[in-house]
Amino acid sequence: MAFQITIKPSEHSFTCDDGETVLASAMRADLMLPYGCRNGACGTCKGKLLDGVVDYGVHQKSTLSDDEKHAGLALFCCATPRTDLVIEVREVRRAGDIRIKRLPCRIESIDKPVPDVAIVKLKLPVNERLQYLAGQYIDFLLKDGKRRSFSLATAPHDDQLLELHIRHVPNGFFTDLLFAQYKGREILRFEGPLGAFYLREDSDKPAIFVTRAAMSSGLIAASPARPDPEPDERKAVMRTTPPNRNASGHACEVGHPIARSAEAGEHRSSCFVAELAFVGPGEAR
Repeated sequence: MAFQITIKPSEHSFTCDDGETVLASAMRADLMLPYGCRNGACGTCKGKLLDGVVDYGVHQKSTLSDDEKHAGLALFCCATPRTDLVIEVREVRRAGDIRIKRLPCRIESIDKPVPDVAIVKLKLPVNERLQYLAGQYIDFLLKDGKRRSFSLATAPHDDQLLELHIRHVPNGFFTDLLFAQYKGREILRFEGPLGAFYLREDSDKPAIFVTRAAMSSGLIAASPARPDPEPDERKAVMRTTPPNRNASGHACEVGHPIARSAEAGEHRSSCFVAELAFVGPGEAR
């Protein structure tokens, strides 16, 4: 049985499957509610029930007290509806709506589709999740106060592992370690999310997209899943400019992983120029 959930004051509405949390169903509908852990530990997702009944789920009592429940509050990362709901909660639509965090992470895997590009997956602590907007990046916090910036290549709703596409820059302070010494399971610290170049979900205008960064992977991953109010569903179209090769000379397909790094204070990337536009039947391709 599916339940209808309406958010105040935005009047956004979405359906929630039986046994699904309010947060999970909102993310599935491409609506971003604030969260930090997704397991009832941090309280970031706390909001008000204006109408309806929920199962509060498993959570820490210090995060949601009985008095708060009586006052109509709930943790939407673990609350599941028992009836249709009307809730009051702040929605995330701008970078400034998300708190910047400093977190530890563990390198879960390092894959190299080509010799000079690594696909790195990061795992966060059990009680932590990083909320971000498509197109944002993180800074690794290294020795002697050095930082290295890398764009998030995964769509925001797919946050169990954070994926980065990193190009090896010879003599790079961080990428030399990554490509020569790191094998996986290394512990790092980062700060994020950062950056103001992100997908504006509330805009219905076409997006002409020129990029030299892996941030495009996260934007493209997030874009096709966006619901469209028009009956003729739009499609995400991406084009590369010839020659269709990355910076190392390797031939690549449209959508080939591209990487962004900041070595010696300079952004460098294996890259292509892309055009991303949302088009429907009868529109120019």
